Amino acid sequence: TRAVNTGQRLVRAPARAPNRWRLVTTGRAPVRTFGQADAVPVRVQRAGRELLRLYQRDGVWELQLEGRAATLVTDTTGIRGRLLDQRFVSRAGAPVRASP
Repeated sequence: TRAVNTGQRLVRAPARAPNRWRLVTTGRAPVRTFGQADAVPVRVQRAGRELLRLYQRDGVWELQLEGRAATLVTDTTGIRGRLLDQRFVSRAGAPVRASP
């Protein structure tokens, strides 16, 4: 995952500098993570069972399991997926909940 502050600016560092880039402007919130839909899903499995199929590249997401229930939150809107065999389309910051 890539993440940058809004307005952050980097420039190439001079030769022999300890890093290749130099931070010129730190920027400010919100953090941009460049999340977008992808044709190839990220899959999360446990004990041979698929828990999550998420068609997202970059961006940030979090999966929480409690007993037999699951909650997914992503920062990217419009992402298709399956959570515990239930289809969904994400809305940024809105939890997706599923249970068998």
